[in-house]
Amino acid sequence: MQAAVGRFLSAAGAGDVDALATMFAPVRALYREPVSQFTILVDDGQLAFVRAVATLQRAGRVQSQNIDYFTLLRDSSGAWKFVNGS
Repeated sequence: MQAAVGRFLSAAGAGDVDALATMFAPVRALYREPVSQFTILVDDGQLAFVRAVATLQRAGRVQSQNIDYFTLLRDSSGAWKFVNGS
């Protein structure tokens, strides 16, 4: 696991999107995840922390309730870009 995390951080730091793509597990089934509630904290207008309460649905059936977390950074043009998601 340590080697896998090391490879991930090296590829992320180098901007090697192709290498990063190979490190993720394949999608087992298509799904929807509609969000019912957002909590957003913005620090200094540049960094945003987002908590999203969502319902995971597959083939129209509810599978689970999820809480997803995201970190976004505002770039020089003012657009929000993802830094982290879990």
